[in-house]
Amino acid sequence: MNESQISAIATRCAAEHGIPLPILLGVIQVESGDSTWASRYEAHYRWTVNARTGRPLTLTATQARAGRAPDGFPAPDAGEVGYFSTADTEYVHQKTSWGAMQVIGAVAREHGFMHELPMLCDPQYGIDIGARHLARLHDRFGAQHGWAGALDAYNDGTARIERPVDYPHKVARTSPDAKALIFPKPDRAA
Repeated sequence: MNESQISAIATRCAAEHGIPLPILLGVIQVESGDSTWASRYEAHYRWTVNARTGRPLTLTATQARAGRAPDGFPAPDAGEVGYFSTADTEYVHQKTSWGAMQVIGAVAREHGFMHELPMLCDPQYGIDIGARHLARLHDRFGAQHGWAGALDAYNDGTARIERPVDYPHKVARTSPDAKALIFPKPDRAA
């Protein structure tokens, strides 16, 4: 998929989810450099989702480091979702970031994505789920922290910007428009 096709999908998703396009394109650039096939296993990630119920399954640090599904970790029900996956495969895929926006599999499951998780490399799915998640984070953190807080939460789960090279600054460097939206100048008239 070429850059103009990715941009068209991003434009649609930005409008659907109320995200300024320069911010969404900036996330795509920082996360994958426009590579729809980007993937990264996140061994430390602990917040998985029961693929059958959609409910969170928080793992202990030891379970997260184990590299295989803990006992009782549910795989998707092939009869319901139309594909077969072992518990270990589902576990690893939920702890993997996929596609142009590097959506972690468990986050996609939280948003009701019931396809095989590698399908997040298809921008029609991955950018939509990533934009949906970023919009949810902006709803949660935007009033207090603005887009900078929502972007930081997209990257590390918190709205705390701990250092001047944190994720929002990386996205802001992708374009002057993104920077102005993420770090608006204070109103001097006030």
